[in-house]
Amino acid sequence: MVVRLNAGRTIERCRWEVGEVELSVAGLTKWRKQPRQAVECTSALLRDVSLRAESGALTMVTGPAGAGKSILLRCLAGLEQPDSGEIRVDGRRVDHLPVAARQMALIGRDCALWPNLSVYRNIAAGLLFRKSLDARGIRSASREDAAARTDPEGEVLRWAEATGVARLLDRYPDGLTVEEAFRVALARSLASRPRVLLLDDPVADLPNESRQETIMLVRKLLRGLRELEHEMVVLWAVRDALCALAVADEVAYLADGQLLQQGKPEAVYANPLHLAVARGFGPLPLNVLEARLTGAPPDTLLGLTVPAIGEVKVSLTLERAGELARWASGEGKGRDILLLGIRPENILVGFDPADFKEGSMVTPRMKVTGTQFQGWYRLIELRPATDLAETASFSLQTVTPATRPLRDGDECFLAWAPEDSYLFDPVSERRIQG
Repeated sequence: MVVRLNAGRTIERCRWEVGEVELSVAGLTKWRKQPRQAVECTSALLRDVSLRAESGALTMVTGPAGAGKSILLRCLAGLEQPDSGEIRVDGRRVDHLPVAARQMALIGRDCALWPNLSVYRNIAAGLLFRKSLDARGIRSASREDAAARTDPEGEVLRWAEATGVARLLDRYPDGLTVEEAFRVALARSLASRPRVLLLDDPVADLPNESRQETIMLVRKLLRGLRELEHEMVVLWAVRDALCALAVADEVAYLADGQLLQQGKPEAVYANPLHLAVARGFGPLPLNVLEARLTGAPPDTLLGLTVPAIGEVKVSLTLERAGELARWASGEGKGRDILLLGIRPENILVGFDPADFKEGSMVTPRMKVTGTQFQGWYRLIELRPATDLAETASFSLQTVTPATRPLRDGDECFLAWAPEDSYLFDPVSERRIQG
């Protein structure tokens, strides 16, 4: 049987393991020892990281530089030893196994191609990993001889066709572009038939269009492998959170070595559980305002005001008031200040408060202080029109269609639905919810 993979390229059915694959990580912690004079101190590279990834789906781990994405993948692959925690593939612990026994493949930023081997022989090396063959086979004088010794079924050529590098088989790594090197490394990894494929941002230096194309190639290969009855987990670390949001089936956000949230992209975007997640997964900078708690439960219903825009009261549903009451008696005990987050794309602009839907949170009159043309939209910066001391350094950002005539000095009102704002603890920066 022949299964179509990438733009007309095909690969024949292989007898691989059947059944779904699950990668699970529980409590993974990695400490970095830093000698300081005679005293040794430690800092956490990973702190109690737990996540799951399933075959057939593209799972992306994202976060800022230094978040721990690379060290997480290196721990999974066996190149680094965690100080605590478990790594399981299909329920079987693998964190104590050597690299070769984990059935994982890791592709890093440099793709780690052997410079003295042609593209054909680099891909054939994946067969050696799987079959434990003598490396002398791929070092034969001719490609035909190497194929006869190590790849009588022509699997190297089929993987090269599937990844789009069949025309490059006689080239050497120093003659490849970044994208071509990644495709060769991908073909080599797939030839080894891993149960888990780990990608450490190997196409980060590509232009956005080429990066999206290579990511979609991996997605197509995943679907093709499922038709071949071979399941494989793909865990891809990327720094570009918006890229992960756009193309991943599942996203996980790391910051300072901690996994803050994992889930479907739509769910994580709409329901961030941490301030860093709300900021990281937003296409535009999150508006963050200080809000003051009013009232004293249980005798009084809690409320919120935003002093920076003129002591404006924030509408609260009974459910959200209950969430605040639980926070005020627990994590937020003794504090009356919290953080209110609103995405610019959720803020509406109008010239009359009556223009907005009933129940919306409406600001006092605001003045436009800056506009940025972004193509189909404009990013608008505003501050309260009244010159109060507490509002002097305060501003809000929103977006409008590029065709809407808003200019510096124009005055308007802003509004947003209460459910479109997020409340965060100012110390832990965790989302306040029931």
